Amino acid sequence: FLGLLVVSLTGRIVGTDRHAILLPAAALTAIIVLVGGQTILQHALGGEGSLGIVVEFVGGIVFLAILFAGGRQ
Repeated sequence: FLGLLVVSLTGRIVGTDRHAILLPAAALTAIIVLVGGQTILQHALGGEGSLGIVVEFVGGIVFLAILFAGGRQ
C-alpha cells in the first residue's frame, strides 16, 4: 500500500499529471514518508511497533476512501 499512498499524496500535492514531474516527486515523497515515519516511531513512541503495520493500516484506509470516492463520480 505504500505505492498507493505515495502516488495519491504526491498527485494531490503536485497537482499535475506530467510523469516527468510526478515520478521524481513521488520518489522523494516515499523517502520522506519512510524516513519520517521510522523516526517518529523510534523517538516518539519508543520504538514499539512496526512501520510496516502502520503503513499497511493507513494504506488500507486510503484505498477504501479512493475506492468509494471513485464510485461517486
